[in-house]
Amino acid sequence: MAYRTHKGIRAEIRRLARERGVSEAELAGALGISAGAVRRTLRGERGLVAAELAGIADALGVRPGQLLRDDADGPVRGADTPEGRKALAQVDELIENYLYLKALVP
Repeated sequence: MAYRTHKGIRAEIRRLARERGVSEAELAGALGISAGAVRRTLRGERGLVAAELAGIADALGVRPGQLLRDDADGPVRGADTPEGRKALAQVDELIENYLYLKALVP
C-alpha cells in the first residue's frame, strides 16, 4: 500500500470536493478557518495540520486514511476478504487516532 504525497493529498481533496459538491467555503466553515486559508492549503502555499485533515475528511464524508492512501497501484491484495476489510478498517482507525492525538499535542 502506498501513500500520497502532499500534492496528491491536495489533489484528492479537490477531486472529492468537486465530486460531492463541497465548496471551499463549506470546507472552511467545517474547519473554522477562512476560505482563503483553504485555497492556500489546496494550492500548497499553506500547510495542513492533522486536525484539519481529519476535519476535511469528515466534511467530505470519508475517513482520513482515504485521503492519505494511494490506491493507484490497484487494490491491496486480500482487501476484498473479510479479514482484509477488517485489517484496513483497523489501519483507518489507527490513522484517525494518530491524527486526533497529533491535533491535541502542539
